Amino acid sequence: MEKIINKKTNKPVKKVAKPVQPKPDTKAQIAVIQTGGKQYLVKAGDLVKVEKLPAEPKQIEFTDLLHNKKVVIEIQGDIKAKKVTGVKFKKRKGYLKRFGHRQDQTILKILEIK
Repeated sequence: MEKIINKKTNKPVKKVAKPVQPKPDTKAQIAVIQTGGKQYLVKAGDLVKVEKLPAEPKQIEFTDLLHNKKVVIEIQGDIKAKKVTGVKFKKRKGYLKRFGHRQDQTILKILEIK
């Protein structure tokens, strides 16, 4: 083990151990919800974009997959995702077709995890 030397005084420095801080209980603060065939790691106050849900703006509940808790969610509204473009092309035939697609999404606000 090497000694650490202070550059100004040229004397060895004693290492002082820092007190260990207890980690907060993260199990109560996070949840994993599943919608649209995908899983999302969420916490209270998050805004999450998911595949379009056929529901009006209101509060709904999901079940946490990890801790079996209830996750209260409010639907904020529907948006469209960023455009994805594609091309159909046949070489030497003069065929070129371009297309674009925007997926419908729903914005969810995580109100609480109980």
